[in-house]
Amino acid sequence: MGDWKSDDEVRSAADRAARRLIELFDEEQPDGKWLGSPETYPDGGGAVLLRSFLEDADNVLSLDPQKIIDEFERMKKVGRALDQDTSSAIIDAFRKIDYSVQDWEGGGADAFRHQISMIQAFIGQQAGYLVKTVESLAILLAASVQARRDYVAVADATSAAVAKALKQHDDADTKIAISIGASVVSAVLGVATGGAWFTASAGVIIGAASAGLQLAVDGDKFAEVASGYKTGKDQVLTSYQDIVHSSLAKIRDAERDLLDEKNELFAPTPPSIDVKSPSFHYGDFSSVDRPVAEFDPKVDQEHRKLVEEHAPTGVTGPGTPIQRRLDG
Repeated sequence: MGDWKSDDEVRSAADRAARRLIELFDEEQPDGKWLGSPETYPDGGGAVLLRSFLEDADNVLSLDPQKIIDEFERMKKVGRALDQDTSSAIIDAFRKIDYSVQDWEGGGADAFRHQISMIQAFIGQQAGYLVKTVESLAILLAASVQARRDYVAVADATSAAVAKALKQHDDADTKIAISIGASVVSAVLGVATGGAWFTASAGVIIGAASAGLQLAVDGDKFAEVASGYKTGKDQVLTSYQDIVHSSLAKIRDAERDLLDEKNELFAPTPPSIDVKSPSFHYGDFSSVDRPVAEFDPKVDQEHRKLVEEHAPTGVTGPGTPIQRRLDG
């Protein structure tokens, strides 16, 4: 397991705090109006209180840090593959393309270069979206881990406050620092920027320091201690939910921006760069080392064979539309 409180640890902390509060309430009742043991009275007040604490714990456990890490690593891998600054495969591919067409001239050559530019732009757009996705997953990871820590701290402080109220442990520590909140987001965003997110580690994100809100669960009576628990618990859950919502909104915004991007990559290929097009001519895609006047007739002859070879029956041949077009 990673560096976070497990599901069992969170639920156990909630269970202990609830049972201690039940004990404090029952201790305060001189006339026997107890909440009672949840096991002995499954429909009694003690059972209701315990269920409410376990529901709080389940809300904190709504996101699994390990599943977030798995998706985080998957998105990082995809991002590294699309990063035009660091992906050796992409860098080599575009370098070879640039080298192979650097001496080609004509409208077709220009159209081909434009097509390559659109491919680069498309890859850049996808990589930009992945940066936002990885960034959002990092925020969710930090929030899910910190929420578990903070809730356990609140529950443990509640148990400690009961111990003090019952004079069982006068020095019990009831102070807590709740770190989940806007400071978590700031700390995570300070870990990396841009393509650096594709190499950021989950451990660094989990360990990102953030300022904490100092609280204490104090009081000599059940109502006071229960109120202190509620204050701390509400702070944890509210901040947790706010961060989750803002992180999901960040992904939705990135999706909208990606959809708004205008890219003609998937538009029909210009005829001047389609060798199967009847209007293709060597002069539109010629090499400076092979003069157009010398090679254009030869290319047209081979091109005519190619078009006829791939055309359906009855489409090529004397008198057909394509033949008339090839003949001018």
